[in-house]
Amino acid sequence: MRKPHPLFAEALYEDLPVPVRRRLHERAFRALVACGLEAPAAAHAVEADLVGDEEAVDLVGRVGRSALAAGAAASSAALLAAAVRLAGERAGSQVTIALAEALTGQGLVGDALGVLDGLLSSSSLGWPECHRALRLRGRALLLSGAAVASVEAHEQAIALAVEHDAPALAVEPLLDLCLTQWMLRGPSAALGPAARALAPAAGVEAPLRARAETTWAKVAYQTGDASGLPDALTLAARLDGSDAERAIGVEQLAFPGNTLDQVTELAI
Repeated sequence: MRKPHPLFAEALYEDLPVPVRRRLHERAFRALVACGLEAPAAAHAVEADLVGDEEAVDLVGRVGRSALAAGAAASSAALLAAAVRLAGERAGSQVTIALAEALTGQGLVGDALGVLDGLLSSSSLGWPECHRALRLRGRALLLSGAAVASVEAHEQAIALAVEHDAPALAVEPLLDLCLTQWMLRGPSAALGPAARALAPAAGVEAPLRARAETTWAKVAYQTGDASGLPDALTLAARLDGSDAERAIGVEQLAFPGNTLDQVTELAI
């Protein structure tokens, strides 16, 4: 069977009445879901405009989040926006926050802030989602040039984590705040949040704890305090000699954009 010329296929498609076109897309969506082909099924769900269809909403949101995790900000933003639109008032906080993250990744921080502000105004938002939204809002505000508001959003996220006894969730925005202050005012301003991150980091898993300790060592060294370098060098040696430790990822321990190798060089 010969395939039709693309221009003929496009003309035929455009000539179809919208309701017919949507029904055909829906049939394709159901068939592709049955075959386990989620990505093309999501595209057909969007074209079918399956508003309120829970299966379609879940699938489009899931494919959108997968695209975001893979670094495809533009395609993930389109899919996540479609998932939010198809869900209407029942759009979940996870997919909405993911949409804001994708928009931020594209540099559309104004749109991202609009999404986040609407979400944070909801009285039904759980505290973990509120924490994630505040942390993302802090990043978006920084990118928009609103430095003071960015710091306030980070501090709100930190306070929320402390209130709910979640040290790991306190460390992450503290490190965000540290980077913000380092970029805006230099190492001296970054030293405070870097030091504040050490206490909650003591009770978290190794990768995040190591990142907090190395961040403090780097910032402290830049302000004339070399007391943290021995621990940083010990960690660098472990990373150099153990495949298991390498799973931490040197790039995750950098601050900001510097590897532990550079910390090592500073000590020599």
